[in-house]
Amino acid sequence: MNDSDRHRAVAAAYAAHSDDVYRLAYAILRDPDDALDATQDVFVRAFEQWHRYDPQRPLRPWLHAITSRLALDRLRRRRVRRLAIPALARQVAAQPGGAYAGRDPAVTVPRHESIEAVLAGLQPIPRAAVLLRHRYGYDYAEIAPYWA
Repeated sequence: MNDSDRHRAVAAAYAAHSDDVYRLAYAILRDPDDALDATQDVFVRAFEQWHRYDPQRPLRPWLHAITSRLALDRLRRRRVRRLAIPALARQVAAQPGGAYAGRDPAVTVPRHESIEAVLAGLQPIPRAAVLLRHRYGYDYAEIAPYWA
């Protein structure tokens, strides 16, 4: 694939997936500016590594793998202080995630806020793993190679 074709492919991927990539980066980094920078870096990396993408497989998981790795690298560079996982975090992480569609907002909004607070307290790698499993629906076999 020449650079022009690769540029078009990555531009299409950006148009289709940049919001989702940003959300994952933000969920890991917890900083909007860092998440925006990470999103841009993801698509630069995708352009550089496009030859590794298998077009027979879904693009989204490949982009999520890049996003997770880049976001975690950013956290390591910032030398984020590690936090202990409170009991609430263990309870929330053990519950199956999923959409709250059709549920009472009086119940789901506080729960969502609790989950976000717990995620913010997790160390970077567990936070990314919980997000990929419960928010994005990846199974453990798909998540494990991210940190192998």
